[in-house]
This record gives sequence, structure tokens and C-alpha cells, in this order.
Amino acid sequence: MKKYLEKHGLTVIVNSLLPFSGFKYINIFGWIWTQITNFVMTDDDANHELTHTYQARDFIPKFLRDHLPVWLTDFFGYLIFYILYGIEFVIKLIASIFMKSPKGIRHWVYRSISFEQEAYYNSWDPDYLKDRRRFAWAAFIFTMFKVNDIPQVRN
Repeated sequence: MKKYLEKHGLTVIVNSLLPFSGFKYINIFGWIWTQITNFVMTDDDANHELTHTYQARDFIPKFLRDHLPVWLTDFFGYLIFYILYGIEFVIKLIASIFMKSPKGIRHWVYRSISFEQEAYYNSWDPDYLKDRRRFAWAAFIFTMFKVNDIPQVRN
């Protein structure tokens, strides 16, 4: 798994602050943060977090990526990603008030975010990122999470 993470330029940082309770990992500007000491990241988890990196890069046109430093384009891509992620979270949180939402509303709204839906629905497929289309997450904007929609996850 370490080679897989390095191959895709992902660094895992073990710390005591991030991610928040109830989550295993969080991708912040391409660095994967975890509170799990002696972690063993599964292929599914790595694909999920790497999908977020690809989603952030969706916002930077190829011609800019070819002419500007990667750290700069990634920074602005992640910035746009986080702003849209936050806006969608608030909108779906408000929408959940008007819908019959299950217990654990925070987690349910988190799973309803289009970026998370794309990452969860495709984390099991090791070849997904090879064939992924830009802005694939947009297909999930108007959908809310349904527990029985998640495909069988391999261990």
C-alpha cells in the first residue's frame, strides 16, 4: 500500500487532531491525515482519498496545469473544491430538514455530498481513476445518499 500511495504522490500524516471523530482519513491539500497509529490503509480507502485529489484537480484547466507549478494549481484546485464542498454540505443539511432523514444526520449529509458519493461508489474499483471523466462528481449533485445504493465493498 505504501508504494501505491507514493506512486500517486500521497503522503499520510498520523496525528492526534484530524480527522474528526467517526472518520478514518481526511484529504487536506493532497495529504492524507489520520489518527490511526500503525494504520493499514486498504486499497478502497486509498482509492477514495485519491478520488478527492482528482476531484480537486478538475477545477484547473489542463493548459494552466502544464504551465504553472503543480503546488500552485493544486492549491487553487483544492481551494475551489473545499468551497464547493462546504456550500453543498450546507445546502444538503438544510434540505434534510424538509426530507425524512435518518438518524446520524451529520454522517448522512456528509455521505450525500456529490464528491463523497463519487468517491464511495467507485472506491472498490482499482481501475476507476484510469477511466474517470472530469467532473464525474457532478452526476451526484441532486441526489441524496441511500444506504442500499452503496456497492458491495471488498475487504
